Amino acid sequence: MTLEVRDILMQADRIFVRDSLWEVCQKLAQRGKRVHSFQPLYQTGIPLGTLYDFMANILIESCLRYGPVVYALPGNPFVFEYSASLLLNKASQAGLSVKVVEGMSCLDTIFCTYQLDPGGGLQILNFIDWHQHGRLDPEMPSLIFQVGAPIEREFSQSGAGYLSNLERLDHLLAKTFPQGHTVYLLTPSEEDNQQLTVSGLIGSLPKKLQHHLTLYSTLLVPPLRWFQ
Repeated sequence: MTLEVRDILMQADRIFVRDSLWEVCQKLAQRGKRVHSFQPLYQTGIPLGTLYDFMANILIESCLRYGPVVYALPGNPFVFEYSASLLLNKASQAGLSVKVVEGMSCLDTIFCTYQLDPGGGLQILNFIDWHQHGRLDPEMPSLIFQVGAPIEREFSQSGAGYLSNLERLDHLLAKTFPQGHTVYLLTPSEEDNQQLTVSGLIGSLPKKLQHHLTLYSTLLVPPLRWFQ
């Protein structure tokens, strides 16, 4: 988070967020800020496209009735964030102006921590889309984002949903990579610009990574050549 973003949040009268599990929400509440979360809407089973449209309409209506609001999102608002583009389009149609203030994307942290230069080729995928129809090139490094994202209605924080996601990951990756190929689970920590890293082996990901997976975890899948 940049200093500009921090100042905007601390000066805001009303703050809307998609996900109340985002660690920033708790810190804002501790400082007496009013934070309104759309998180309960995800439990309704509404298709995501319809849900994001509904959220954007709420934000537009809130601005028209009560004045400016802040819609806060983790990292960069255009990195794996469909709702930001939708909101900007709707705001333009309603005659409202929007100021976009970017935060630091987790990609920046990953590039530095793992000396990962995208100029050499890099596959960046969303887990929900990839698990349905995606393929990986084993000769290029891959980043699979949001591997803890719920893909079933019965997904819960009890751990059953996370285990199911890891089982899917293990199964899909085994189609391309050999058993025992090392991957790395990257999970944001509460420290600024830091990530917790846990390694796992294809074939045993559910057992090794279940207790470390979160909604915002990313899986780094190195190419075969890294271990040759």
